Amino acid sequence: MFTSITGQTAIVTGASRGIGRGIAMRLGSVGCNVLVISRSSAAERFVSEIQSAGGPASAVVTAVTDPDHSPPMADSADD
Repeated sequence: MFTSITGQTAIVTGASRGIGRGIAMRLGSVGCNVLVISRSSAAERFVSEIQSAGGPASAVVTAVTDPDHSPPMADSADD
């Protein structure tokens, strides 16, 4: 059984390259709201690619393993 994820929000860490990038792009292409999380500023550039594929997206440049950076990431997921 397939459940539509259109309009749902996905948080993808490590999303500026490799598998994370592929996952974020695919989720965006099926209409999922994608929050791209990466330590690299490349995440911000990648957001426009996801948006071009048809999905809303935003980026947070942070290290998820650093507890001092967790609040901004959580705040962005609420938007």
